[in-house]
Amino acid sequence: MTNRRGTSLKERIEIVYYCIAQNNDYKQTADVYNVSYEQVYQWVKKLMKNINKNLKTIMADLDLILLA
Repeated sequence: MTNRRGTSLKERIEIVYYCIAQNNDYKQTADVYNVSYEQVYQWVKKLMKNINKNLKTIMADLDLILLA
């Protein structure tokens, strides 16, 4: 794995959104932002995991509200 440079949280968010907008083209994103493919993949994977976790929590909360 190549360590090209450090990134800020704001920049990581921008990179992840760019990657998703490019249909998860990790290689292109890594090249455009001069970061490693592996790092882009991990950032996107982490975001998607958090989105799924939060969605499950929201759905469970809605079930409680609807069943009350």
